[in-house]
Amino acid sequence: MALDSTRTKADHLSTFKFFQSLLILLPAFFLTYLLRFSIGIPTNLLEFSTGVLLVIWLFGITFFRFPKPLLSRWHLTVLILFLLAPTIATIATVFHLPQGDEVPLGIWKGWFMAPAAYYLVLSSSFRSSSDLDKLLSFSLGFFGLTAAVLLWQYFTGIFSDIAATPDHRLVWPYLDPWTGKGSSGNYPALFFSPFLALSFMRLLRSTEN
Repeated sequence: MALDSTRTKADHLSTFKFFQSLLILLPAFFLTYLLRFSIGIPTNLLEFSTGVLLVIWLFGITFFRFPKPLLSRWHLTVLILFLLAPTIATIATVFHLPQGDEVPLGIWKGWFMAPAAYYLVLSSSFRSSSDLDKLLSFSLGFFGLTAAVLLWQYFTGIFSDIAATPDHRLVWPYLDPWTGKGSSGNYPALFFSPFLALSFMRLLRSTEN
């Protein structure tokens, strides 16, 4: 019995480690919000992937002893407010928009619900400093690779003929897969901002040590 119990714990741990690997890989797919499709409701590949991870996480908590979320009252309050405010705003906006509800519902789903689900799963699955450091290292590595690709695009001029801006700002790989047109240079700026902050914080921490 003891051997079976030990083997079961080892299986649960290996399953959880595999799930952690999937979570670590998700930042590499942040750009897939441009790959849009419908599953009864409009969505994109990033939202769909986040939803799949959420379902796997709930299944893992139920059957594979995944760590349950440890949210203080303060964290829970902030999370509820984070979701409640845009939900109320979206409902109010939908009822007053003559052109329909697709845009506000898409913003509500993609900008608030999906990130909140990702935060909940991430904060529950990465608690040790070594795990957090691994997650940060991978995210910053992907950020650096993306920045290098954008710089390569800028200096070589690749895709410059379909760039949305006349000055051919850093566009690729932010291309609309349906129209083939480059998106605004604001997209890379918004994408890189949090990673730049994390990089700066990590640099300060390394200099202190």
